[in-house]
Amino acid sequence: MYLAEREDHFKQRVALKMIHPGRTTDAVLQRFYAERQILADLDHPHIARIFDGGATHGTLPYFVMEYVDGEPFDTACARLALRERLQLFQKVCAAVHHAHRSLIVHRDLKPSNILVTADGEPKLLDFGIAKLLHRDPGEVEESSRRSDPSDRGPMTIAFSSPEQLRGDPVTIGTDIYSLGVLLYKISSGRHPHQKPNISLADLVLAIRNEEPVPPSQVAGGEIAGRLAGDLDAVVLKTLNKRPEDRYDSAAQLAEEIQLHLDD
Repeated sequence: MYLAEREDHFKQRVALKMIHPGRTTDAVLQRFYAERQILADLDHPHIARIFDGGATHGTLPYFVMEYVDGEPFDTACARLALRERLQLFQKVCAAVHHAHRSLIVHRDLKPSNILVTADGEPKLLDFGIAKLLHRDPGEVEESSRRSDPSDRGPMTIAFSSPEQLRGDPVTIGTDIYSLGVLLYKISSGRHPHQKPNISLADLVLAIRNEEPVPPSQVAGGEIAGRLAGDLDAVVLKTLNKRPEDRYDSAAQLAEEIQLHLDD
């Protein structure tokens, strides 16, 4: 990804994404074209927009998208009161729900893929490993049941769901789980399975098998009391090991948070 500037009738800073000349395999090209089409299908104020796409004279494909000058979601939330964090999180839920209504699962929801701009608005980025739920008949599923956590295709282990780590089919519930990890982190300040010097293999086992403690029990100070009860229950429901026992949609998750905010 490059920072670029448009210079014709007006100036505009944009983000330019293109494939490295040495990585033009069929699989990489297929995923690049898929991401470009996914972004073209999405139109939401909290999802970075695509402006243009094409190929260089050397036939390297590229696309031009909105440049987001912001900071990671958890960093921005650290300066906010709990109520403001939850309201910001609701906007992220709205963006994710919009993608789900277009039958797109992001699969990589994490703080660095959600930037908060200077005016306090979140922008969802990087649909590079997103998945279309209506797969083409000839598309090859890249995940399979593999025991090596380093051999599961592109994903961010800490924000992946148990079914992703098992190589099970991806559903909307996969993103709901990642939203739960994000909500746990911005509310308590910790990852639900954070332990000192935990190895990648142990983290995978913890996500797959261990129930996280309620966020109120790891949060410090006054915020712990605010989390106890309703918010603990909301967060733990999103982190259920079984996808069918989580919230049915990101919109439903946002509504539950609104019920809490409305007391």
